[in-house]
Amino acid sequence: MKKTIILLFCLATFKVCFAQWTAIDSNNVNTIWLVQPNDGWAFGNDFRNWDGTNWTTVLQDSAFGAEACAFTAPDEGWVFGWYQDSLYRYNGSVWTKQYSGMAGIRYCDFFDSNHGWAFGSDTTYYYQNGIWTTYPITLTVPISLGPIRSISASDTNTAWMIGGVNFGYPNNDTSYILKFSSGQWAVDTAFSNVNLYSISFTDENHGWACGWDVGGGWLNVIYKYNGSSWALDTILGASPDGNGYIYMFNNNLGWVSFSTASGYLVYGYNGSSWSYQCALEIPVKQFSFVDPLDGWALGLLIGHPSSGPPNMIFNTTSGGLGDEEFNLPESPEINIFPNPATDKISITCLHKQNLRLSVYNVIGALILTKELFNTKDEIDISNFSKGIYIFKIASEDRAVMKKIVKE
Repeated sequence: MKKTIILLFCLATFKVCFAQWTAIDSNNVNTIWLVQPNDGWAFGNDFRNWDGTNWTTVLQDSAFGAEACAFTAPDEGWVFGWYQDSLYRYNGSVWTKQYSGMAGIRYCDFFDSNHGWAFGSDTTYYYQNGIWTTYPITLTVPISLGPIRSISASDTNTAWMIGGVNFGYPNNDTSYILKFSSGQWAVDTAFSNVNLYSISFTDENHGWACGWDVGGGWLNVIYKYNGSSWALDTILGASPDGNGYIYMFNNNLGWVSFSTASGYLVYGYNGSSWSYQCALEIPVKQFSFVDPLDGWALGLLIGHPSSGPPNMIFNTTSGGLGDEEFNLPESPEINIFPNPATDKISITCLHKQNLRLSVYNVIGALILTKELFNTKDEIDISNFSKGIYIFKIASEDRAVMKKIVKE
């Protein structure tokens, strides 16, 4: 399931962040999935469903201990447990337990309904057209891998993992990115003095991995794969203080979270660069988005329960960037109407000024740009297909976005 997110301007304050990410649950949650804007799941020993307003406990299994999940469609889901060699399948109405012989699953990723991966203990499992096949990690090079931390499928037959670290503090730590192709795992790239811990692919030619550079000043770093090799994409600069998580919705849009000495920071990707979004009160283990605006983040407590807040699920309906009106003294009010709409959208501003409109479809593609010079402008959407669109209106130092439904 390869996804997208639109990233806009964000004020770097805690207050703005919590207006954008709202805590909707605090419980024993290990993994989450937002299936549709008002339909999400949280898994631990309990399987709970969120309908946009309330939680319903659907199943309880204290011996299971959910650790990783994935949905390939609203009526097809997977949950893997850590304590048993079992998994649960969802058919749209009922969760069914299966004893798979797959012990200790910690990570999973599905490319589509018929192709997916799970990792447990020191073994990977490949799902293809209803059959799970075991592929142990047997490498031809004499290295000692640390713990596997992340797995991502890049196409129907290829997967990638962060291969842990050979610790040689302070000057020769080494991370490995492993690649599965042609029926076996192999080391694709070794990173000297870099500690990587999360990886995310959108297709066979685009992947990202995050971690920190332990030899260059302890800086948070992101590496990018271009189809043939890995290269440094960006240095975010914040001094790392723990693990992090990267999540790409498609090639142009995504998030990364870092635990730092100054807080738990979230950055966003707009297709060309990463920028700070906000801070949360707990480290992020997982993001799950269904469209450019609607998503969840799972904050996972690290350490003893008495040392901080419990695991938390945060919800956003604005891509994590708010849904606020302009805050310019000369233009205190912007209106976009009607919503839903069929033929035209009107955009009004109390005072005439130069604004720029950008319209994106639900997968993040830019489909229209227009300069706005009047106190009222009309946008013809009669040729748009039915669905959800994001209208972004920007001045020199502010941006606002609205979700518009075309009927």
